Amino acid sequence: MSFPKIVFNAVTLQFSYPGRNAPDRDSKATRQINTASSGVTEQIFERRDTFLEFDMDVIPDADAAAWNAFLDWADQGNQFDYYPDAAVASFTAYTLENNDLKLKYRSPGTWSLPGIIFRKVV
Repeated sequence: MSFPKIVFNAVTLQFSYPGRNAPDRDSKATRQINTASSGVTEQIFERRDTFLEFDMDVIPDADAAAWNAFLDWADQGNQFDYYPDAAVASFTAYTLENNDLKLKYRSPGTWSLPGIIFRKVV
């Protein structure tokens, strides 16, 4: 198995290291709960949003410019394709959920990007 990759705007961002700390299931239901004065409760389910959340603990200096280009592009609400295994053709389309990400200095020659959240496109 190879590391993930992201394809955006005809550009491929190949991960040098895998993401970490991704939960097994990351989704959120949107529903409306109405309670009448009699105490009767009605719940209306609207949708379930699915997310991919992970941390990039190590981003080498050589990849920092590509990650910044991806963040600049994705911050505009653009859709991109995430391949969990770059060697396999299957992918999922996402948008970037959080718009305040920035590379953080980790050590000489490396950066980190904690708290990445992708929203699955339906």
